[in-house]
Amino acid sequence: MVKVRLGEGVTGQVAETGQPQRIGDVHSVRNYLGVDKRTVSELCVPIKFKERVLGVINAESTKKNVFTVDDERLLATLAGQLAIAIEQLRTARAERQWLDQLAHSNNLIYSLAHITTHVEKALSVDEIIRTLGEELQKINLTCLMAVHETEHRLFSINYTSIKPEDLRQFEAGIGISIINYTFSLGDLPSTLDGNDFTQPLVIPSPEDELQVLFPRSRKTSLAKILPEAGFGPEVELLRLPLMFEENLFGILWVWGNAIAKTDLPVMSIFAKQVGISLERARLFEEVQSLAFTDPLTGLNNRRSLFEFGRIEFSRAHRMKRPFCCMMLDIDYFKQVNDRYGHQVGDQVLQEFANRCKNSVREVDLVGRYGGEEVIIILPETDLITALPVAERLRKSIAESPMKVSNREITVTVSIGVAQKDEYTIHLETLVARADQAMYIAKHKGRNQVATSK
Repeated sequence: MVKVRLGEGVTGQVAETGQPQRIGDVHSVRNYLGVDKRTVSELCVPIKFKERVLGVINAESTKKNVFTVDDERLLATLAGQLAIAIEQLRTARAERQWLDQLAHSNNLIYSLAHITTHVEKALSVDEIIRTLGEELQKINLTCLMAVHETEHRLFSINYTSIKPEDLRQFEAGIGISIINYTFSLGDLPSTLDGNDFTQPLVIPSPEDELQVLFPRSRKTSLAKILPEAGFGPEVELLRLPLMFEENLFGILWVWGNAIAKTDLPVMSIFAKQVGISLERARLFEEVQSLAFTDPLTGLNNRRSLFEFGRIEFSRAHRMKRPFCCMMLDIDYFKQVNDRYGHQVGDQVLQEFANRCKNSVREVDLVGRYGGEEVIIILPETDLITALPVAERLRKSIAESPMKVSNREITVTVSIGVAQKDEYTIHLETLVARADQAMYIAKHKGRNQVATSK
């Protein structure tokens, strides 16, 4: 096959002008492109369909002035039939490609609708992310997700469905641990500003995208290790923002042989559905937090403290295990409010709550009982163990002033401790005994630990 540019030689001129040429003696034509040295005369006719030149057909002879007007007409007729056949083939191929693409899109839409159903059943953000990754894997798609932490204006990569063994090799190649890796939009080059991350995109070069996200990696090493993450030569990378209205919750990168750049509109709609699910989960978690958490201190509120406490108390009662309860109350707290104001008083309560929370185990329940009173429930703990804990907490509060509003305020606390015994069959009874012990501590002069007999 000989390639000829438009306008070059007789063939190129016919292709450019769309007009036939009869050459009686090719040796008389300047700059004639001779393919066969035996050629003396030539007839060249364009293959045209509706004034569009699809190609050129040539007839050649070893004799001079062989081709006539009738020959030109006959070859033009053949060229016209050939043009119709070529166009029909093109149309059939385009239609077949369109039908294949339609079938692919329908299958993808069906699969994504199935995934959306599973995602919508998830009640937490973490569960949505995990479900999303697992379901995408089932249709041979790999993903990487970064969650937007709006408070710190950072993105944190918290999930990928890359297989663990492949992920280890990939991370070893770039020298960075991907999970929990953080980046901010301000750290990225100006070519990737904030607006880019709010628009779905087909990424032409996965290498460049990874180089931007992990700038300390060498581009040469990225090219070598991309196959470990599932990037083959024909694999497309899609970057999808997970948004609800104007809020950006995160970024989802998806790739695999099962999608192509033509799937971007479908995948964009899918990403919007995921964004809606994330917003719903966020609101659900917020409502749950409000239902069980004291809004000022962040501790369990009275309702949740007793709900969770009863479960632990019943287990201890059933299994005859030790169980203690502390009641804590800030001494002379009214004087703090009167002297510094209620805003400072609230800050003192918050610091008091933090110290209580940080002084016990994760299995212990800490809750605000009311006002400046805090309850600490200690499963698997007897009185001998609970008393040193209470004394250590009392001492740390008395000896370490609370730093609030650019000032240091010293407060003390009275603590009552009670242990479950054979006569205490309800949590409420144990709390009442701890409350009674706390008032004993106050009557003895405050800033003390007392027990209930």
